[in-house]
Amino acid sequence: MSKEVYCDTCIIMDLLKNRKSKTGRSLGEEAGEFFTRTINCEFSIVLSTFTFQELDKHMQIEEYNLFLETLKFKNKLKTISYTNEDKNKAKKLKPDHFQDALHIILAEKSKCDYLITQNLVDFITIPRNIPVKKPMEI
Repeated sequence: MSKEVYCDTCIIMDLLKNRKSKTGRSLGEEAGEFFTRTINCEFSIVLSTFTFQELDKHMQIEEYNLFLETLKFKNKLKTISYTNEDKNKAKKLKPDHFQDALHIILAEKSKCDYLITQNLVDFITIPRNIPVKKPMEI
C-alpha cells in the first residue's frame, strides 16, 4: 500500500516553474523525482482546496492542470477541503503565517503519512503529529 503524502504548494511550484534554491540546487528536479516516484505507485498525493487557491495566486490553471490530470489519471490524487474552523485554528497556531499551520491541520485531518515541503523551517514551531520532510527525504 502506498504512503499518502500531503504536498505543500511550494513543491508543485518547484516542479512546474523549475525553481532553484538560493544555492543553485534544482528544486524542480527534486520535485520531479518525487512526482515520478508518485506516478510509479510509491505514493499518493493529497492536495487541499487551499493549495489550489495558493496555486491560483501564482499561476494560471492551464499551467498546472495537466499535472493534476496526470495524477488523477493514475489514481494518485486525493483532495481535501478546508473549513472556516480549520482556518481559525491555523490562525491561532501561527498568527503570523497561518498558511503553514493550515497545511499541517489538513495533512493530519486527511491522515497522511508525511507532509512534504522545501520550507522545513516554516513548520518547526507548529505543534504537529505528522512528520514534515523534504521530497528527497522520504
